[in-house]
Amino acid sequence: MLIACYCHAMSNLQVKNVPEAVHDELRRRADARGITLRDFVLELLRREVARPDFHDWLARVEQRPPVTSAESVVEALDDERAQHEAHLGRVLDRR
Repeated sequence: MLIACYCHAMSNLQVKNVPEAVHDELRRRADARGITLRDFVLELLRREVARPDFHDWLARVEQRPPVTSAESVVEALDDERAQHEAHLGRVLDRR
């Protein structure tokens, strides 16, 4: 009968030696959102594992072909700034 208590569909995780300041901040953030500390930490863990690992991400980026442009970055920024300033000028003129 006791073994039935340990057959869970999910694993358990225990984190020891959490600094008090970290624990207090986690609890404060959970309270501010109106959820339990457990649910808050589980949400943080889910969010973290949903993102690709840095090394996997970097490997994928390195496999992409390089991006080239006939226009220099400085020229592209200058063009964008000029367009933005022209747009702002038109908006301000309407006032």
